[in-house]
Amino acid sequence: MKVVIFGSSGFSGHAILKKALYQDYQVTILFRNRNSIPMEAKNAIFLLRMER
Repeated sequence: MKVVIFGSSGFSGHAILKKALYQDYQVTILFRNRNSIPMEAKNAIFLLRMER
């Protein structure tokens, strides 16, 4: 399954991200700051940087 997560660095988004990765989903996240991405996800997901 493919999922997109907005706000993956927040409390709820982080929990959803971990669950999706555990279930082997193909995950894409939208982020502003690369440092806010949870460490366990950095090599397992597609990253899309958002410009202001």
